Amino acid sequence: MNQERLELLMAAGMIISREHLQGLNYKNRKLEGCHLSDCQLDRCVFDYVQFKKCLLSSIDFSTASTHLPNFESCMLSGCKLSDVDANGQTWFMSQFSDCDLSHADLSKINIELCIFSNCNLTGIKFDQANIHRCIFDNCLLDGAQFDGSTWHRMSIMKADFHKFRFDGVKLRIVGFNDCDFTNLDLSGRSFSQCNFTGANLAGVNAQGSDFSSCMMSKANLTNIMLNGANISDALFNEADLTSAQMQQTKADRAIFNKAVMTAADLTGSSMEISQFVETDLRFAKLSYCNFTRADFSKANLENAQMVGATLSFTNFHLIEDKNLQIDGTNRLSGAMETDMERYQGEEFKTEEQPNGLS
Repeated sequence: MNQERLELLMAAGMIISREHLQGLNYKNRKLEGCHLSDCQLDRCVFDYVQFKKCLLSSIDFSTASTHLPNFESCMLSGCKLSDVDANGQTWFMSQFSDCDLSHADLSKINIELCIFSNCNLTGIKFDQANIHRCIFDNCLLDGAQFDGSTWHRMSIMKADFHKFRFDGVKLRIVGFNDCDFTNLDLSGRSFSQCNFTGANLAGVNAQGSDFSSCMMSKANLTNIMLNGANISDALFNEADLTSAQMQQTKADRAIFNKAVMTAADLTGSSMEISQFVETDLRFAKLSYCNFTRADFSKANLENAQMVGATLSFTNFHLIEDKNLQIDGTNRLSGAMETDMERYQGEEFKTEEQPNGLS
């Protein structure tokens, strides 16, 4: 099909399907409303093309010259854009489904209101990119580079971050629902106001990181290292924090209701006004923590250690306290015999505390 006939068909809103398009030149052109499906683009030129309101299905752009393309309000399905160079371009309100963008260069690109679903983003370059209000659902990110990029109000779902680096990435209100971070080093990073609901952070090194105001409900945080981290105002409802290392953590107003914190080590942490309602804290190390006005209603504290903890106005209503250690004696047994919704606890302190926990 020659270029003149193709343009007439596209202008009429016709679907161009299963055509062998050869040697066509659309350099510096604007293509609006075109619908291409399963077409071959041998030796075609689409450099600097502005695609607007286009429907592109099963198109292999790797056989054409596609340099610095722009996409606005487009839908691409099953397209191959591997190795494409879109450095510094703008992609707006477009959807990419089952597309291959492996090793594409999207450095310094501005992407807003775009959706990437089931896409191959292996080795893609997003260095210094500005990514705003985008969704990445079940995409491959192995070897992806985001150095110096900004993520604002993004949602990333079901992604595997095993080989991912967050160096220089600026995060602001990002969702990581059901993502896998197993054993990743996230130490010293800022994830404030991010959503990790259902995510797997088992064995992650997050020492000194900022997870304040994060959503961590139903996340797997087993053996996570949060020593010295800030998790204030974070939500951990029904999360699994078994054997978590959380020494000297700042966790004021954090909520751990119905979480599993068996054998977790919170020694020396600040937990003012935190909530542990129906939380499993068996064998947990809670010594020298500040639990002022914390709520342990119906929590299981069997064999937990709470030596030297500050317990002013702490609620221990209906807790399980078998072998609970508080300065060597279980001095809260009297509170279990009442129906007080709030129990004014005493402040238990030892004369000497370990170094760094005074």
